Amino acid sequence: MTEVEKAWAAYNATVEETRQRLFSHPFAHSGPDGGAQNRGAAWYYLQMVQQGAFNLYIAPRPAYPHLWVFYSPYEMTVTQSCPDFLHRKAMLDGRRTYRLWGRMGTTCWADLQLMRGFWGDEDTATLGNHLFERFERDADGRFEVILSASEHDGDWLRLDPDSPHNLIHIREAFGDWETEIPIEMHLEEVGQPDEALTPTEEDMAARLDCAARYIRRATDFCLDITRDTVKHAGGVNRLWALDAGTRQAEGGNPASYFFFMQCDLREDMALVLTLDVDARYWGLSLGDVWMRTVDFSYHQGSLNHAQSVADADGKVRLVLALEDPGVHNWIDVNRLWQTNMVLRIYGYRATPSATVAEVPLADLDAHLPAGTCRVDAGERARILSRRTRASLGRWGLWRSAGRCSFGTCA
Repeated sequence: MTEVEKAWAAYNATVEETRQRLFSHPFAHSGPDGGAQNRGAAWYYLQMVQQGAFNLYIAPRPAYPHLWVFYSPYEMTVTQSCPDFLHRKAMLDGRRTYRLWGRMGTTCWADLQLMRGFWGDEDTATLGNHLFERFERDADGRFEVILSASEHDGDWLRLDPDSPHNLIHIREAFGDWETEIPIEMHLEEVGQPDEALTPTEEDMAARLDCAARYIRRATDFCLDITRDTVKHAGGVNRLWALDAGTRQAEGGNPASYFFFMQCDLREDMALVLTLDVDARYWGLSLGDVWMRTVDFSYHQGSLNHAQSVADADGKVRLVLALEDPGVHNWIDVNRLWQTNMVLRIYGYRATPSATVAEVPLADLDAHLPAGTCRVDAGERARILSRRTRASLGRWGLWRSAGRCSFGTCA
């Protein structure tokens, strides 16, 4: 058996091992339907995590660099991608020199993280985080950054020359999905490509080994988060606060602060989250038990600082419920009884605060301020129509027609 055949066999053994882990997990047998909903999602997850492995470790050609949008609204949401972010990634060879250039947009926050390797590599580390707003730019907002092992004049980011996997991870946060303009950016190697585009069998063996490690690490991450959330929060429907800067080895961003919660809902109940957050960006989203992001384009499966409506005391109250309670700040759980909630906060100016209350749905009004913004069925339909176009427009699926804010209570 050749080395690439051995790597192929090991890769497929990892996929089968992952399948067994998922279907032996308690989530595969829990819920009112005996776990059927979660088992269907597990089959989808198994395909999705392989897509992530392909995009990160099989597809990249460092001599032919390309910034690709890693996540998409439905096809790729592994590790619970953020609905408000465009995530662009590229794998670079630390021995080469690259140029990143483009023009600034109007989005509320954008960061470039450099890592030596990622979850498919045995040795990983964060090399640095860099806000786009700190790059030099001309009067038209154009910028240029050099990435290499040797120092350059102007904006320069150091690559690790000993690693063929220097990962660029760009997070660009959108508050108002309809009006904010993304950063224009391009990536190229300085000089002409000097290697064959088609990989060798030896190269493919190494790539398959990395892909298998990625599948294990990504699955570890998802299952560990769901386990740790319940452990540290003290049960379901309780919040766990996490300074993500402490998880930099796993790709965490030092400028971020997270709240996690495992939600277990019933038809007759709601969860009311009260947020007191002063930050450049915050966004709350939901995923299923395997951390696949729920639909946020055709459903209001997420809200952020620009889309939500604050109450008179300056706090924002969000309501999670299986059915629409007629509250503007409703988070649609997509008819999932069990979900994983993530509240992401970037550029915070004071330590964020969040609390949660589990309340009977019939008594919801008693747990909300008198001036809570409400919507009827017609207004909800209009909000969702605009939301769908604005969301899918960011991935180029269609262009948003017109610009307006979400809702009428802003």
